[in-house]
Amino acid sequence: MKLVGIKKSDFTVKDGPDKGKEIHGYNLYGAYDIVKDGEGVAVERVYLTTDKLRSCGFKPVLGMAFHVTYNRFGKPADVIAD
Repeated sequence: MKLVGIKKSDFTVKDGPDKGKEIHGYNLYGAYDIVKDGEGVAVERVYLTTDKLRSCGFKPVLGMAFHVTYNRFGKPADVIAD
């Protein structure tokens, strides 16, 4: 994917055991070509906390190529620059 957007997105947990905890992170928007059952470009949004970005060593820069790996629960596990 090609990084086409970065948006700061912080929030406060509203319920559960972490109620009131502040979460800091970013929405990353990646574009890729549609190769099956369509045409053009699609965009995917991935939310990553600041801590996750730091632990991956990923520093987002517009226009860079990257890919995301997910854990067995469907959460982003790693972000890697291509």
